[in-house]
Amino acid sequence: MKDIPVGIEPCSHMRDTVVGMAGGNLRGWRALYAKLHVPRCAKCRAFLNAIKQYFATVESVAKTEEAQPEMAWENIEERWDAIDAKGPPNES
Repeated sequence: MKDIPVGIEPCSHMRDTVVGMAGGNLRGWRALYAKLHVPRCAKCRAFLNAIKQYFATVESVAKTEEAQPEMAWENIEERWDAIDAKGPPNES
């Protein structure tokens, strides 16, 4: 996750929890805490949006490049550069 744009950081105690939330891997009290915390915290909400965008990009590239693995990294980098150029997601 080192590729998340600079400046998008969750609360220090929430990084792994928000990543787990984005991936649908949270259970129990951590899932409950995240569901209560993230909607109320602009930093964690922005980080969650960035992680979801990252996962979606990786998934879309994986689906389109399965037959051409040698081209996959080039396309991943191009798509990620396009996302980086947009900047952080807007808070609405």
